[in-house]
Amino acid sequence: MTNPVPKKTVIQANIVGFGGDPATVLTTYIQEFDAAYVSKVARSFSEQKLEGVDVLITNVAGANADSMFQESDIKESIANYFFLRKRPSKTKGVFGMNYLEDFPSMAHPDAYIEQDGMDASGWQYRIQSIKCSAMAVLATAHYLKKQGGIDRALDFCDTMQALMSGRGVTI
Repeated sequence: MTNPVPKKTVIQANIVGFGGDPATVLTTYIQEFDAAYVSKVARSFSEQKLEGVDVLITNVAGANADSMFQESDIKESIANYFFLRKRPSKTKGVFGMNYLEDFPSMAHPDAYIEQDGMDASGWQYRIQSIKCSAMAVLATAHYLKKQGGIDRALDFCDTMQALMSGRGVTI
């Protein structure tokens, strides 16, 4: 008996306007494990969705994207990134967001972000000359967290509909 292949979503984040060259970062999200694997910075920037990609995230206005990343999303994306990096996934020893070994360290957001205390709205961060590739990782974290919330809300709606139609179990 063979194990079924886990459902995966390939995410492409295209970011321009920050430090360094425009960047395209690829991540694979495996739903069964509830874990994302940031795998590579593409050799060249592409405004178009690459072959085999399921979701395109970008901050390029007017682009044909599945999700738009805006400057107003940066603070939330940083919080989402740190949440995913620390949250255990459904697989032992794996976190919500992981890097493959050969992913360049210059593209890790950790190198550019400093926690700068806390106030009533949560952690405050100081960002220093962040590269487009690191911002693409943050955009991916923002998308994953947002998408997870949407999925949970839809599951809740399905559950409520089942209960309201009499398919609920009572004891």
